Amino acid sequence: MAKNQHLYDYHFEKQNGKCDECGEDLVSRFTSRLRRIVPGREGGKFTIENTRIICLICEWKLEGTTPDSPNPLLKTVYRSFKRFQTDYGRLDRIIRAATGDIKGTTPSPYMDAETLAILLADLELYWKRVKLVKKALVKMVREQPEWKAFMSDAPGMGEITAAYLLSLVNIAKAKSVSALWKFFGFDPANAAGTDGRNPGLGQLRAPLYAGLSITLIRKDSPYREHYDAWKTKGVSHGGALRRIMKLWLSHLWVTWRTFEGLPVTKPFVHDKLDHTTYYSPSDYGWRVKSEPVPTKKPE
Repeated sequence: MAKNQHLYDYHFEKQNGKCDECGEDLVSRFTSRLRRIVPGREGGKFTIENTRIICLICEWKLEGTTPDSPNPLLKTVYRSFKRFQTDYGRLDRIIRAATGDIKGTTPSPYMDAETLAILLADLELYWKRVKLVKKALVKMVREQPEWKAFMSDAPGMGEITAAYLLSLVNIAKAKSVSALWKFFGFDPANAAGTDGRNPGLGQLRAPLYAGLSITLIRKDSPYREHYDAWKTKGVSHGGALRRIMKLWLSHLWVTWRTFEGLPVTKPFVHDKLDHTTYYSPSDYGWRVKSEPVPTKKPE
């Protein structure tokens, strides 16, 4: 988009901020596309005469594609955020390694002042992109009915974690808490060894693990006591984290399905193994504040 930003800006003003296909308002640059009228495979170029802006939903219809996410617009913005965040982090590490600011490294003799200045300017540009897309992402999350109903007050839940969950999880398909655990890699096939080390992070699980591994063990977290209890029993840091994350996910599953009006079954250990200890989501601050709000889904 950067090299064609002038075309986007031109058409955005010309189209009065509306999709050229359906006429709906363009929410943000991250949920709209600069599209060639004559496609590239037919020799069409990115020119003012051969471009227009359409929303993502119209692009999906024109391309004949069906999004695989329950919230594809949010997923698109989330992916942009993660991409820019990754680009920023990668360049930041390159600069710090070259300047000897990372432990175990020494300043590179090949990093001259001019090159460093260029890299620092690029780093600042990446950071601006991260902030821009994060602002759009947070705004979108706060408009979601799930955020308003229970996610905003859920322990350990911030807008970025919520965006990750809302863009990936179809809670109606998770008919048991075990299904949700498996989706995030918390099943025997992906579990860590008996000592709890190297918790086997999968592609889906890693972002959730990164966020919760910080928030759930804070002193003000209602899950901290369980973490401390497992550590006292000799369980490793990773093993204790895995256990409290599974508890957190079980509370998310119950609360989310309750909000959606979906059946909530008893945990397997209570239904089949006669366990009596139950940690209720409400005891940890989970609650549903409102009824589900119908949302318009892409056709």
